[in-house]
Amino acid sequence: MSKKHLLIVAAKGGETDQVAGYLENQGFQIKVACGKTEAMSAFQQRRDDIVLVDADLPGLFLDEFVKAILALRSATKIIVITTTERPSELCEAVQSGVTCYAKKPVDRERLFLQIQKF
Repeated sequence: MSKKHLLIVAAKGGETDQVAGYLENQGFQIKVACGKTEAMSAFQQRRDDIVLVDADLPGLFLDEFVKAILALRSATKIIVITTTERPSELCEAVQSGVTCYAKKPVDRERLFLQIQKF
């Protein structure tokens, strides 16, 4: 079985590096992108199976980003990492095509279990 490609769209360092390292150790091919432009460029080259995106990343309009990713590869699963607890925002994200979400701080093992369902 080939490794799944996973793109992480978030600020580098700290929690992002920990999540990336953990998922890489679980067998994923990881790429970290720091913003929308870098993420779209990486995605166009790799056509990742899963995109993990930080909803709090400055300058990122989540709905537009999700639609752009899914227009390129509709089978991609998108997980949003968020601090929000507002159901309306989470509902909007799911309506735009987000597969699921995870709360910050990220529980790496729980995230991995979520990803395994795809």
